[in-house]
Formats: sequence, structure tokens, C-alpha cells
Amino acid sequence: MNIFKSNVVKALLILCGAAFFHACEDDFRVIGADLIGGGDFQTRNVTYEVSVTNSDLSAVRTNGLNSYQLGDLTHPIFGRYRTSFAAQLTMPAYNPIFGNFSQSSEDTAEGNNDPSIIQENERVTRVYLNLPFFAEALEDTTQREENEPIPYRVDSVFGNRNQAFTLKVYEFTKYLRSLDPSSNFQDAQDYFSDEDPSPFLSTLLFDDQVSIVEEEILIFEGEDNPETPDVDESQQPSEVLTPRLRVELDPAIFQEKILDNEGELVLSNANNFLEFFRGIFISVEIPDNNLAMLLDTPSAYVEMEYEYDDYSNNGTTDDTSDDFIDTVTDTFRFNMGGNLVNYIDESTYPEDIVNALNSEQEPERIYLRGGSGTYAEIDITGGQPIEQVFGEAIAGDWLINEANLIFYLDEEATAGNATLNIPDRLFLYDAENQRQLVDYTFDLVGGNVSGDRRYAIFDGRKNEEDETGIRYRFRITEHLNNIIRNDSTNVRLGLSLTSNISNGAVVRARTAEGADVSTAQAGVVDPRGTILFGSVPGNGMDVKRVRLEVLYTEPK
Repeated sequence: MNIFKSNVVKALLILCGAAFFHACEDDFRVIGADLIGGGDFQTRNVTYEVSVTNSDLSAVRTNGLNSYQLGDLTHPIFGRYRTSFAAQLTMPAYNPIFGNFSQSSEDTAEGNNDPSIIQENERVTRVYLNLPFFAEALEDTTQREENEPIPYRVDSVFGNRNQAFTLKVYEFTKYLRSLDPSSNFQDAQDYFSDEDPSPFLSTLLFDDQVSIVEEEILIFEGEDNPETPDVDESQQPSEVLTPRLRVELDPAIFQEKILDNEGELVLSNANNFLEFFRGIFISVEIPDNNLAMLLDTPSAYVEMEYEYDDYSNNGTTDDTSDDFIDTVTDTFRFNMGGNLVNYIDESTYPEDIVNALNSEQEPERIYLRGGSGTYAEIDITGGQPIEQVFGEAIAGDWLINEANLIFYLDEEATAGNATLNIPDRLFLYDAENQRQLVDYTFDLVGGNVSGDRRYAIFDGRKNEEDETGIRYRFRITEHLNNIIRNDSTNVRLGLSLTSNISNGAVVRARTAEGADVSTAQAGVVDPRGTILFGSVPGNGMDVKRVRLEVLYTEPK
């Protein structure tokens, strides 16, 4: 009964959120005005100036991400941006048995009376690295005809997706520990984007050209059964894979590290294995520096195919004269788990951007770049005491019906580069406490809908329907109410790019001056950038300056 009530309440909240989302589609609608009525209350609006600081980031924390970047992309405004990553491999089970028997059983094969227990001589035949893309089928995958692959649309690819490029895979020798020894192993270890991975690259496992294929990968490994003349089993796929980078690695290291160590301590548990085989490193070389990819790394894996000797009694148990040694094939999969670290190498920004980021003045423009790029901090009091800015609201016991923090795109500065540098969404967060804003947390729509409508009340979407220009708006109604009515502390708000509004995590970062700050985790894997008008736009563009618009109700 309690579960039923909980589900009903949840359903009602979702319906209310959807209704509220629909009501919030207008740019600045009076919320609750009909409820208040004309009586003893009056509804007004007011605009406040805000203060903005725009800073360059030298590094961001890149372990613990939901996905990882791989590419080399030249942004038309911010310049070149190269990414690679290292990944630990984990086993589905430790102390594995390869073949039919454990290594200890094989080692005693000659001394027992069971002829079926033999030295299996396991040997690696092929090893495949699978790096899936985020992709969506364009046709019904259950209606495949004549074993033709279904076409897909590969998402989160920037630049020229049709070009071939070089993929390189190395053994990685740095131990990526999970816990920080400086905290007496109580806190998670942080790994940052500016670390140099090159000293830890060992055996080259793959080096060849690949390309993005936007369709299924069909694998044919079966043999035709002569007893079914109407069906050719060899033409039926044994496996169907979504679009991905799938390459064959050098099997020698997997023979040495894995099969040759069956039964040894190095494969007996996760800690021993991660210390012994520390991972792989993946990088690309892109023609014309014009491609970046966001990979579905939680679904990535390495598949090892191997064969071994198997004793066969040929169907008889009392006659050994026709027994023989057969060859059997099997597979073993390593997940791309444990720690993964994205390494980001950016070129120096153009001089005008560098000068703007280094200025101590209120910015005319806000430069936002994903990865280890830039971010902005906003003080909604304009650097003044709360009582001085919101004193009238506090004294008048205002009820904030709606508070919107609004940023306008500098369309002239970004003209002609929409596919690369104009993100569809930005993210606003509590920069001081490195967490989500209350308005994000309490968004009734949240992640219960699809596409850009997620967190539509909190918003942050690019809106091209505003007559003043393209803008991004964030509702911070509850945040401001807490300041005015609940004596909450005013905190600096962080503004970053986001590749996924449903990911509200905030991670550590460092500025070029070495200060510890925070940025949106989902912005770390976004290679794009954009330019917004700042708090002092100038050039007659005051109407597009950053501002806080408040609609409130107060007693008459």
C-alpha cells in the first residue's frame, strides 16, 4: 500500500511538473498572479545588475566521468583541442579458469588417472577493443532484411565525421590508484586533465587508420550446416554490434599477462590485477585537426578470443583407442572499468581572449569553453552586501514568483560557426559549495522527459525566439527566495557548458593562477565553446548585458 501511494505521488508530481513546464514556455509569465488576485497583494517586476568574473582553467578533474573524449579539433574561436585517455581494465571474475580445468589441475594431469585432464595449452588468437558511440537506430532493428546492417545516427561527434584517422593503443604503465594516500586513503584520488601521459606509454598494441561507420557491425563466424540446404548459416550474423570503433589489438601481451598467469596471484583479485596490468592508453591523429568524439565508455570493453586443447573420448567411455585431442575456442571479456582519465591539451587562446580573461575589470564578453577551458562566476548582488541590494525585498517580505538570470549570445562574434561553438545548453551551479542549485534539484520536470525538455523549468536552453536576441535563461526562483525570505547566504554561481543537463555533478578544477575552483562535470567532455555578452557589454548593447529579472508579489 505504501509503495502504491508512493507511485501515485510520484506520478502526480510528474504530471504537475509537465503542466508547469508547459506554463513556463513563455519568456516571462506571471506565475501565481491569478491565485493572488487583486486583494491585498500586488505583483511587480524589477531588474538587478550582476557581477561577472571570467576565468581560464588550467586543469579539470577527469576521472569518474560518465563518458570520455577522443579527438583533435580546431575550434574557430578558441583554437586547437586534443584529447586522449587512459583506462583500467577489470575482469568479470577473478582467479579465472581458462578452458575446462584450473591451472593446478592441469599441473597434476600426469599424476592422475583421468585421461580427460590434460595440459590445455591455452593460446590467445585475437583481441578486440570495442569503443561504442552514442548512437540511435534509424530503422527498426528487428526488421533486418538479408543480413544488411541497420543504419544509425552517431551522436556527440564534432567536426568531419566522414574522414579516416589514425587510432593508437598502448599498454599504460601508470598505476591509477583509487584512494588518495595524502588523506590516509580516506578520499578518492583525483586525476587531472593536464597530466602528461607520455612517460607511461609502453607496448604499442594498435596503430592504423579507422573511420566512423554509422551502421551496425555484423559479425559472421558460423559455418554452413549441410543438413539445412535452404539456409546458409555462414551468412547469418553470430553477433550484431551498435556503431563503434572496433580494432584488433596485438594478442602477445594478453598471452603474456593473462593466459600465461592462470592460477597466479596477479589474477587472484582486483587489486593485484590492476597493479599487474595497469591499463591501456588510447589516442588519435586527425587530418586537419577536425574531429572530436564522445565515446560511450561505460559500454566499452576488450574481448579476448582464445583456443585450448580439449580431450575427446569420441563418444565412448570404455574404448580409448579412438580418443583424440580437439581444439576448442572461447572468449573472455575485460570491462573498461576502474579509473579512466581524460588528458586534454589545448593551444593558447587568441590574444583578445587571453587579455579578456586576465582583466580585472567587469567583462564586456563572457568566454565559455568546455574541457579544461574556461568558466564564469556570477554574483547576483553585484558585489554589494545582501541588505544593500535586496533590502527592500527583505523589509517588504516579498514573495519571489519568478527569478531569471539571463545571458545573451554575442551573435556577431559567433557568426558562421554555429556547428562548433554554440552549445544548445549551459549549466548554472553553486560554485562555492560545488553542488547543484536548489532550483535544479527541485525541478519537477527533471529527467522525466526526453531531449531538450529535461530540466526545462530550471532551463539554461538556447532560446532563439527572444526579440532581443538569442539567450540562455536560468530560473533561480527558490535560490533567491532562500536569500530574501530564509536568510540564506549569497553564494557565487558558476556558469559552464554542459553536454548532458541530466548530469548535475560538479567537479574540481584549477585556474591558470592555481586556485581551486569547480566546473560542471558534463562540461568537461564538451569540446565546444561560445561567447556571451558580459555585465558591461558596451557598444550600445546594454539591453543584452547579463541581468537578474525578478517578478515578485508583496503586500499592499
